[in-house]
Amino acid sequence: MCSPSQLTSLDVETGITRPAVRLGLTTWTFLPTILAVVCLFLLYLTGALPWWVNWLVATPLYCYILICAHDAVHGSAHDSPWVNRLVGWFGTAVFAIPYSVVRRAHLSHHARPGRLDDIEQFAYRPGWTIPFRWAFGNIMYYAILPKCTAGERVLAVGTLITVGSLLLIWPGAIAIGWLLPMQTTAFIFMFSTIYLPHGRFAAWVNKVIPVVTGFHESHHAQPFYPWYQISQREVRAARPGMGILARLRGQAIVEDGRPASSWGSQAELGAAADGGGR
Repeated sequence: MCSPSQLTSLDVETGITRPAVRLGLTTWTFLPTILAVVCLFLLYLTGALPWWVNWLVATPLYCYILICAHDAVHGSAHDSPWVNRLVGWFGTAVFAIPYSVVRRAHLSHHARPGRLDDIEQFAYRPGWTIPFRWAFGNIMYYAILPKCTAGERVLAVGTLITVGSLLLIWPGAIAIGWLLPMQTTAFIFMFSTIYLPHGRFAAWVNKVIPVVTGFHESHHAQPFYPWYQISQREVRAARPGMGILARLRGQAIVEDGRPASSWGSQAELGAAADGGGR
């Protein structure tokens, strides 16, 4: 087990003991990515860049920004809580939703994956509207608002009003230069990281090609690892994704001499969304 000095502030708040991990790469790669997105948008606005070039180049950058924001939600973007929150707030702002709202919704998902009250079930619930739910997945997170604080609801409404106002003032520039790559990224993420690991073909995907989901089961079992450490650990393992299924069934698994986390402990993480956190 880790000593108290190895625990992050998130551990102290939730009571979850987790191994100390080296953090920071997410943040230092996030900064130039944000800068690149801003430069692309400005080049598009000035006419120096065709809309389709901005769309094709910006979309993968938006994808990485979302990965970084996701790390921030789990307190793994940076060792410093305030730096971690900055990554979260700037990262989710790109997708027109406040960080505190995203954090509350996503930790709620970790607390109850696959259940009827899973906030992210919109992305894997059957129905002909599912492609539209993927395309507007970021907006679907606003469904958590009834469970948010008054301050979070005010911030969420203000965010939507701001985006709507920008659309009215510069409809073409905002819709094509910003919203198009944003919603394309939402579609990609909802399909690959929520539908595939939780939907109709989840068992096969998680067993055969877990890499396309970002090693989703491994992430649920050990959400405290940033994206690159999850990937490194799975690549080093001879059998990517194996061992996680046993952990989800409640069997005790020990890694690096320390008890690993489990999906069951995510109820504590979900409760943390009602408070502060990283």
